[in-house]
Amino acid sequence: MRADNATDMQRKELEGDRLLNCEKDDMTSVQQRDDAVRDGREKRRCRILLVDDSRDNQRLISTILRMGGAEVTIVGNGREAVDMALGTSTSAAQHDSDPRAPFDVILMDIQMPILDGHEATRQLRTKGYTGPIVACTAQATQEDRQKCLEAGCDDYLTKPVDRRKLLDTVARWEDPRFLSRAQ
Repeated sequence: MRADNATDMQRKELEGDRLLNCEKDDMTSVQQRDDAVRDGREKRRCRILLVDDSRDNQRLISTILRMGGAEVTIVGNGREAVDMALGTSTSAAQHDSDPRAPFDVILMDIQMPILDGHEATRQLRTKGYTGPIVACTAQATQEDRQKCLEAGCDDYLTKPVDRRKLLDTVARWEDPRFLSRAQ
């Protein structure tokens, strides 16, 4: 790998990392946090449940999020999402760490088999789930956005996913209790 490509990749990883951890500090703070993660003083990372039935979308979105420093758990339909979010899953979801840990953000596809994103979100809200749920869908009209919000979603992203919008949205909804964890 050429040196300029390596430098560009490192810059992009640090940029995404700062976005996912809601840090607006200078590079010194980012380096201090990275050092803390490496030596074990800080272990908590943004945990995201990615709900999408498309393998291509799963790969693309999870790669963007992981490059930004997130832990990503992937499920392929709304039924699995409800079970995973409520901690009742026995499925073989792909996850980076303990699947029972709470999620900071759920990214919910809307058009899926078994249980669609609208109904999965309604079920989660009915069962008391209060964490942020962000609809992530190819349906891009104002009416579609409104349906997602009425179903209980907190926010709305359109596909194809824009890397910057994805990271900004996750950063906006990440649990505020962890905003100052690197200080």
